[in-house]
Amino acid sequence: MIYTPDWEELASALQRVVAAGANEPEAKAGICNAVADRKIAVRVTIDNTELHYGGTTLSGGNINVPTRLKPEDFDWVASRPLKRWHVGPKLGQHYFGPDWKHRSVALLELCTADVTAVLCKVAASSPKDLPSPKMPDVEGGVSDQHDERRAFLDAVNRLGPAPMGHMVLCIQPGRGLQGLSWQILPKPGLLLALEWLEFRLAALATNHASLNASDLDGQMIGAAFLDYVINDPKVRACCAWLCYEHPPSRGLLSTPHLEVFFLACTPVPAGLTNGAGRCVSTLMI
Repeated sequence: MIYTPDWEELASALQRVVAAGANEPEAKAGICNAVADRKIAVRVTIDNTELHYGGTTLSGGNINVPTRLKPEDFDWVASRPLKRWHVGPKLGQHYFGPDWKHRSVALLELCTADVTAVLCKVAASSPKDLPSPKMPDVEGGVSDQHDERRAFLDAVNRLGPAPMGHMVLCIQPGRGLQGLSWQILPKPGLLLALEWLEFRLAALATNHASLNASDLDGQMIGAAFLDYVINDPKVRACCAWLCYEHPPSRGLLSTPHLEVFFLACTPVPAGLTNGAGRCVSTLMI
């Protein structure tokens, strides 16, 4: 993005804070508290139904921001408060402007730089990101959850806040973080970026199930494969992410396809059974 706007809609700010590592309830609560504490500057566009200031955008001394705000006070999709806000003329305007009054707000915007400084950097460095099982990154390097969140946030910051209008953060499969873009609605072939990230982080965080050789005693080869490979938590988490990163994999990686493929096409390795197609644990060690 060549230019980063000074202001971003509430919905865009929420997506950026979530992308930085906070979950959605934390992000909403953080935005509410930061706005109420005047740590994040705001501007509002008054609803056209209002007799005075209708359609006008106000900021700074024209807005009396509520001292207490809760997530349920906002329409997070439409980027607006549900209750009327107290707005009016600031010093120097009171001689000719309308009086202070609670008026309907059609659009709430937050200062882009304030959101980044107050919430995005804090979320990105949160201790909850530190547990980090490792796996190869799509780009070819080795990364953990913390590095993944940091890389994702850096890419979103380079992209800049959403342009005017209700936008969603999307990603094009197969292009990694270079495929990020803001869209009014996800186009065919694009995915919701935060869902893509959620599956990717889950694949990083999930561990393989423990397996002892004695667990295989008496099991058919195919059943053992299904239990300890196909149904392994790490394998399933990685497959779930791969289905997002490479959508054509969805048909192949669905459990029934893998089960049929293995049972029908995989010969029983010589030396791993007792002659009846059952595993012998001592031969597997």
